Amino acid sequence: MKILGRTLKLIVALALVVFLAGFLYGWQAGPVSFESEVQVDAPQGYSWSVFQDPSHMRTWLSGFQRIEMVDGQIGQPGSSYDIIAVDHGEEIVIRQTIISIRPPEQFTYSMSNEFIEGSTEILVTTEGQKSKFSVKTTFEGTSPIKNLLVHLSSSHLATDDQANWDRLKHLIEARYARE
Repeated sequence: MKILGRTLKLIVALALVVFLAGFLYGWQAGPVSFESEVQVDAPQGYSWSVFQDPSHMRTWLSGFQRIEMVDGQIGQPGSSYDIIAVDHGEEIVIRQTIISIRPPEQFTYSMSNEFIEGSTEILVTTEGQKSKFSVKTTFEGTSPIKNLLVHLSSSHLATDDQANWDRLKHLIEARYARE
């Protein structure tokens, strides 16, 4: 019986150490940043218009369901809206607020929900008759444990983000080729 008691205490102590180490890591780790980039065979203005059209978001933004205005006017700095998406069967709401917008070159917004907060800057540049989307996303968990989870899943999140931009590239190019 003594061995069972010691084993149980050891397991509890190890679990506590792992939890505290994770908590401390999440507390001091800071935000996660990643960049995505795609070059699109379509002019900047055309690429921007497809990117900004909410009717196309379901095609390129993984899990996208709808967008709902919360405050302000569409496309204006300071306006807020909710992006509603489904991930693994669960509805996720992310509040986005436009920080700055300069069509057709730049779009920056903050994002937050109960799990994360951060920002994304999107630059659309011209390269001849092509355009390039350069995206930088920075975010962190809203608590030390959530920040630990963000860090543990950052590679997966970056891969998913790049896949979204690749889908946007294909959508723009397919639409442009038909016109």
